[in-house]
Amino acid sequence: MLTNKPGYEIKQAVENPSYETSIIHVLDNDGTILDEVQWTPTTDYMFDPEPDPRYQKPYKIKMQTGEMIIPPMIPENSVTSKENPFIQLLYRFAKKQNRTIEDFIRHLTHEKKVLPDNQGSINIIKNFIREMYEGDELGGLLIKRGDAYLAGVDIKTGRRIIKLHNGYNPFEYVIINTAERKGTISRDEIYSLLSFSGKEYQWSRHDSTTDYYIKKLLKEGCLEKLGKDWFRYKKYPERMV
Repeated sequence: MLTNKPGYEIKQAVENPSYETSIIHVLDNDGTILDEVQWTPTTDYMFDPEPDPRYQKPYKIKMQTGEMIIPPMIPENSVTSKENPFIQLLYRFAKKQNRTIEDFIRHLTHEKKVLPDNQGSINIIKNFIREMYEGDELGGLLIKRGDAYLAGVDIKTGRRIIKLHNGYNPFEYVIINTAERKGTISRDEIYSLLSFSGKEYQWSRHDSTTDYYIKKLLKEGCLEKLGKDWFRYKKYPERMV
């Protein structure tokens, strides 16, 4: 967990970590601090720490008319748990100003580089926009004004902050990165990582989404199948540039 050293604000320690302001706490499953590790670019890469949960607490500002709640900020090039990362990026992009479908496509394929620039990605983005506008589960996240969309009701996300890696689909990166660290990984482990019913990323509402990425990574030679439901790490997907 990335947290602040005494005397420094949690916001400063998380958003602009440094040797002076930040420290990494190693925790067990109960939240007990097992060790403290100095923050450096190397330890940040090695531990890939999650921000202290205090960073995600809303700020309250006292006004003459009452308290104003300022929602927590999510660092640039990051998303959270409990919602599909593409949904989060589209919503956040629409929150700044009205966007057309072409704007959304450019944002995910050229600016964030989390989807390749091809017709398949265009179809995926259009489907997400439709679901965010009029779907049963996500409808209302986007409001349509002419040919453009703006953010509607507040999106519900989790406390865990996950870094995006420019040039990689976040689903594929999580699967491959976990497989690389473990050497082998089972289908059930991947479901647990990504499923809404799991305790990790909680990005996928349906197992079919996870199955799609497993098949894609197998086809591209990034995973090797071992028996029916076990896989071995081979390589990372080709980075989108």
